[in-house]
Amino acid sequence: MQRPPPKVTEEEPEELKRFREAWKAEVQQKRAQTHTVQSAVPSGSHDASAHAVSGPGPADDRAKEKRRESLSASPERHYTAGGKHAARTLSPKPGPSSETPAGHAIVSSHLPPLGDTLQSAVDMYRRAIEHEQGGDLDEALRLYRQAFRIDDHVDKAYRKAEKLEELRLQTKQAAAGGAPAISTASDVASSEVIIDGKALDLSVLSISADTKGTHGVEGIVTGKLADLLETFSKDLGFEPEDENQKLHMRKLPDELLVQVLRCLDHTSIERFALVNKKARIISLDTAIWRDFVYETYKPPQVPRESYMKTLMQTYRYDYRRTYVEQPRVRMDGVYIAVCHYVRAGLSQNAWVNISHLITFHRFLRFFPNGQVISLLANEEMSPQQVIPLLKSSLRMKGTTIGNWRLEGTTVYITDLIDPSSLDPGASYSSKRYAFQMTLSLRSRPLGRWNKLDMAAYETVNLETGETELLPLKHDRPFWFSKVKSYATH
Repeated sequence: MQRPPPKVTEEEPEELKRFREAWKAEVQQKRAQTHTVQSAVPSGSHDASAHAVSGPGPADDRAKEKRRESLSASPERHYTAGGKHAARTLSPKPGPSSETPAGHAIVSSHLPPLGDTLQSAVDMYRRAIEHEQGGDLDEALRLYRQAFRIDDHVDKAYRKAEKLEELRLQTKQAAAGGAPAISTASDVASSEVIIDGKALDLSVLSISADTKGTHGVEGIVTGKLADLLETFSKDLGFEPEDENQKLHMRKLPDELLVQVLRCLDHTSIERFALVNKKARIISLDTAIWRDFVYETYKPPQVPRESYMKTLMQTYRYDYRRTYVEQPRVRMDGVYIAVCHYVRAGLSQNAWVNISHLITFHRFLRFFPNGQVISLLANEEMSPQQVIPLLKSSLRMKGTTIGNWRLEGTTVYITDLIDPSSLDPGASYSSKRYAFQMTLSLRSRPLGRWNKLDMAAYETVNLETGETELLPLKHDRPFWFSKVKSYATH
């Protein structure tokens, strides 16, 4: 008689085990806290402000921290340019002259709303909690993962949002009971809420804000550069190459150095930042990169003027990162495509084949007013000869002038026509057709935005509006070449 094979039990995933242990610890901690609060508060009395101020206990935080470490990826840290000790600057607590009676709340009226991305993460985190409380751990685990992928600090944002909602309810109850809430005073930070003399930090609800660091330099840095700057010492300065020589640069205040850097282009600023750590810190001042951002990102670089608010919220008001990562068409030079093709030649000898390598160039120069010049030139004229001629007044064979706009990483060039057709006495036939291009903007390496790939090249019949796609057999990508005389900053 054969014995039945032993049953194979699937081992429980290690990640699910850690999550269940953390969840059990959190439930036990909440029960213990509830029992402690009920035993400490006399019957018939209920202090709403105590619940508004008190947050999760130490054990609760440890349990959530373990859960977050098992679900989330590496965080994106925020760093204030003044050093790691100045990552957040809060206003001092109100002094005796600004004390508020018990039960009154000082609520900031300038708290910025959550961004769309963070708000979706918080909503997903809230649904995960509901599934967790309902016993659906698999769905809760899936939602927790998605929420932490969107924002690594979603748990903190959720707790702050809950505190803010409780505070609003408490303020309404106080107003209904004859104790009106006091508006924000000038000496209370917009990221603080004070209840019964205790401050609740709600800065995590904001996307970002300019703060002043210990080095006297204003700025916000996020991403990988923030991780590097956290390792910098708090006391930084300039040192001479020869210790026996004087360094007059030490006498210059940081504010004056910032004003000097604002007169340079972004390439020169980054070269200055390579001098030492002090130079790196000064080069991150918000005033420097804010100038570049607001001078660059306006139509046709962006769809509309009001788009800047959304753009800055996306990058959390890190102006340098915005200028590096946000696509932009460069106007301080020209995009050049070097194209080749082989043409068969004639030979008197049947055993010899002659081939000619033909080289020609395509030039694209963009202007801030939305105008663009396209020039197709043969090998008889070198780029050094063509570049000084690329102006709106150019009337050379192969020249077309049109309009451009940028949408994401796609550049649309439309209404490319021969400028000579607009001159008085031009023939009617030269005005019947126009050209349009669709190009893809790339950056090699990051931040240069120096490559344009031709996606489509079409002719447009101006009378009928019909388009016809032209072959791109011999075309090559456009690469950017900087021209000093084209500098726009």
